[in-house]
Amino acid sequence: MRTFALLFVFAASAPAQPPCPCPPDLSGEWPTGTWKSDADGHTGPLSATFVKSGEGQYRVTFRGRFWRFFPFRYNVTLDVVGQAGDSACLAGSSRLPLFGTFHYQARASANEFVATYTSGKDHGTFSLRR
Repeated sequence: MRTFALLFVFAASAPAQPPCPCPPDLSGEWPTGTWKSDADGHTGPLSATFVKSGEGQYRVTFRGRFWRFFPFRYNVTLDVVGQAGDSACLAGSSRLPLFGTFHYQARASANEFVATYTSGKDHGTFSLRR
């Protein structure tokens, strides 16, 4: 009985564990950014809108320009696949007509998003800030 009482006192006096940090909420506008193709060196402006579409999932609309004049806009679903400190790790893919399937791996904090993308003919980075 004495051992049980000592264990109870010890457990009651142990400091509470801090809660696990939650991944940041990425919802909203990401107005400032760039994309860069590592395959051919092309680069251009980029912005995005993130909308939560489920638990651990975002529907992202990317908007930008390539060759300085041609606008693009497309959607991709990114899944939160992990967490590193105060950043969320995301992954997803999208099929773009004429360009093939693009695969994305990203890390995002509350104010910075950096993704690498790969496809059959291209690879590069997306960088966004808010």
